[in-house]
Amino acid sequence: MTTSTGRPIWIDHTHQNPAAMREIYSDLFGWTFSDQGPDFGHYTIASNAEGHPVAGFMQAMAPDGTPDAQMPTSWTIYFHTDDIDTAARTAGQSGGTVIVEPMPVGELGSMAVLADPDGAVFGLWQPADFAGFEHLAGGASGAGTPVTAGLPVWFELMSARYHDALSFYATVLGWQPTPFGESSPAAYCTNHPDEQATAGLCDAAEWFEKSMWRVYFTTDDVDSTAERLTAAGGQVLDGPMDTPFGRLATVTDPEGATFQLNRPPQMG
Repeated sequence: MTTSTGRPIWIDHTHQNPAAMREIYSDLFGWTFSDQGPDFGHYTIASNAEGHPVAGFMQAMAPDGTPDAQMPTSWTIYFHTDDIDTAARTAGQSGGTVIVEPMPVGELGSMAVLADPDGAVFGLWQPADFAGFEHLAGGASGAGTPVTAGLPVWFELMSARYHDALSFYATVLGWQPTPFGESSPAAYCTNHPDEQATAGLCDAAEWFEKSMWRVYFTTDDVDSTAERLTAAGGQVLDGPMDTPFGRLATVTDPEGATFQLNRPPQMG
């Protein structure tokens, strides 16, 4: 994968019940899990059936290292940066909030957690020994990448302050917002043109009072995956439905973290 500043590089899932969440996502996507041990707070790496790392899992923790029962369960998307200190400082100067200051994670790299001016939370990762995703599906990784089940396939900001978001992410992550489709004014942009696109920004003020990032995961069968999730205590918020981008559903896991299920057209 070509490294470029500002592309999605990693995701992680913060939750209250590690054992339950591992069981849920293993059933949904066939993921396996590797605990990184006490030196990394038992941060756990999820890998897909082909053995590619796809996500991190961690229990919600307070700054003193004790479990934090008040922290909401969520997926967080991290974006690549070559200079995490400058990126975090620029975010703060551009109306965003630095939630977790840049900090080293052993020899793996450095991380920070931020919020954009409307409160959508995202992360930064400056890689060292750990480069993040080895493999993504479809457009998120460039042409020619096989689309298999259990991979992140797209990353999207549902923005209640669309034009502010376009300016913020261009400034902080060096994006070149590119209108998608034929609507005027454009209600959806990709972060870069054509095959360089790795994320989308949607004008979602009609549906959302607050902005939020969300991630799409591939699955061979959206309907059966959604059914298994609801049987385990999750919810289907929208769909499943057929779209030009494949069959889609918006769901939450049993602890309330929202994500998308997608069988893209490339999967046949």
